Amino acid sequence: MVQIRNSYVVTIVAMAIALTITAGVAQSTKRTQTAVISADTLVYDWDSDVFEFIGNCKVKIVGATEATLSAPKMIVKLSAGGNAIEELQTVGKTELTILTAPNDKGQRRYIEAHSNSGATYDERSRQIVLTGGAVADMTMRPPSATERIQTVHFTGQQITADLKAATIKAKQVHVEVTGSASQAQQGQ
Repeated sequence: MVQIRNSYVVTIVAMAIALTITAGVAQSTKRTQTAVISADTLVYDWDSDVFEFIGNCKVKIVGATEATLSAPKMIVKLSAGGNAIEELQTVGKTELTILTAPNDKGQRRYIEAHSNSGATYDERSRQIVLTGGAVADMTMRPPSATERIQTVHFTGQQITADLKAATIKAKQVHVEVTGSASQAQQGQ
């Protein structure tokens, strides 16, 4: 097992596949086709081909819909080519933010969610699953500041954000919908 700490640049060859890992002043980083993972410390086990990110872990998922997962620890298995996340599991309190692609009216949704039990992410399916008492707030980001903003608050045992299908699914869920203060005053 190799342990990589701050300010080291190391190239690791695993199963004849070169994976380049660059560590900045305060972070270890790994980039895939659609994600960038950073943390304070990285431990790579070439026998199991598993990356363990420890401390201030963050994965930024890029694409038409952008998402960021943050947790104290992440365990990551990459694809054989090292360019996609096969499995990502967070350990501990996990925070998720999503900014959706604009819809046909130019509106975007901003979702902030968290779970105390962790989450999983699969890059091929582009699904993020928060488990164990997940909570999420979704607000509309209108193209103009004059439009009303609506908030949807979800609590559930499991919340799945499907970035590819542009959907959220929840199990054992409770949902509250609220409007802006101007909507309440207008009786809407």
